[in-house]
Amino acid sequence: MNKPRIEGKGSDHYPDLLLAISKGIQQDREFNIHQLSRLMYMSRYTLHRYCVQTTGLSPGRLIRSVRLKKASQLLSQKKWTISDIAFDVGFNSSSYFSTEFKKHHGVCPDKWVSDASLAS
Repeated sequence: MNKPRIEGKGSDHYPDLLLAISKGIQQDREFNIHQLSRLMYMSRYTLHRYCVQTTGLSPGRLIRSVRLKKASQLLSQKKWTISDIAFDVGFNSSSYFSTEFKKHHGVCPDKWVSDASLAS
């Protein structure tokens, strides 16, 4: 198997990285950096360098960012509770989820849902 090479910003492997994270989160709510490095055929060190070079984020922060993006999409659908979505995307605590969601999106999850209701 060929290992992806680090090519800096605009790398051809960036879409593969995001896809690997998205699929990993869907299949295993406890998806982590170790699993991602195996999926990308990279050592954790190489994965860290690659993520920082292409996104400016560490692998852990990138995984969290993808989790929060998925959560925002699910919240906009208004089919599930905030707690259910938090656990579904891999957060073990709904309060930690709310804190991280607000840091990432600038609003609390309940405000996100109410704003989505106004936009509909």
